[in-house]
Amino acid sequence: MAEKLAEALRERREAVERIIRKVESLDQGEKSATDLASPVSELASAKTILAGITNFEDVLKWAKQNFEPSDVLLLETKFKKKLELHPERLEDTNYCRLLALIFYLMAAIQVAKVYGDFSHRAISDAFSTHLDMYHTLHLLKIACNFAGLTIQIYVLKGVIAEVIATRQDMPLSTEQEIALAKLCLLPEDGIPLEDGTPLIDLHFADDAAGSKEDKRVASKIENLSTIQDAINSGQLGTLTQRHLLVLEQEADKDGQKKKVPAPYYSSELALALQLRNRITVADIKRSMSPALLEKLTELWEILLPLHLDIGDMKDFQ
Repeated sequence: MAEKLAEALRERREAVERIIRKVESLDQGEKSATDLASPVSELASAKTILAGITNFEDVLKWAKQNFEPSDVLLLETKFKKKLELHPERLEDTNYCRLLALIFYLMAAIQVAKVYGDFSHRAISDAFSTHLDMYHTLHLLKIACNFAGLTIQIYVLKGVIAEVIATRQDMPLSTEQEIALAKLCLLPEDGIPLEDGTPLIDLHFADDAAGSKEDKRVASKIENLSTIQDAINSGQLGTLTQRHLLVLEQEADKDGQKKKVPAPYYSSELALALQLRNRITVADIKRSMSPALLEKLTELWEILLPLHLDIGDMKDFQ
């Protein structure tokens, strides 16, 4: 499969050469703008983050500045051990940028622990496709899954804001809106909910419309009452697992440890809309089908402006 796919992608490269030339020209034109950009604006850009990733060590360095130490440890141990079975991936810039993109997408929906969900999806995909867990095709599919989740949460927060505004009989204040933006609607344990399970219970705790079936998952998901209490009180608890995350880092000058809050990222909706559900397990199982090649070409064009060249990835060589 790999050899045939590599050959097909080499042929398809002509279809994206115009994008490559455009990106190269944009890179030259943006150098001065990048030099003037503030650290905050740089952190908010997936393109800037991925440009700084060249190998797996860079991924680890970035992860240490952004995620729970348990996630970093799992990347350094379990994930790296899997990568050592395919050592070319450790230095594959495009593979490592794709990995960083997956974690970035989750950080932008205010998640502090990504590895559990990421690993769970990779294992599930491997059972279906019979490729190794962390094959590039699985990573592309997971990135598309997380992009879809980004859109789902964006829409859901809009619904939450509207319902709470109706209940309090006035629009949300600026403080409430900011608090809602900081909420993480995914379980703190990092394990994805079962298919079909809602992210939150769309009822207030005292609402008689809440059914017994809704209460089956009450211990794992939030409801509108807990969310309203959180954005009103400012004490957001586990709902803001990322906002409350404090990381220990080295100081620049004296080498002493210092504690800094995890950076805030906002979702890049245009990117998420392009990526969401673009490739599925069913597509991957079709191997050399024209449909898979077409979807890979589409992803190639989407990701190339982010310094991520699918056609040059080692898994496709």
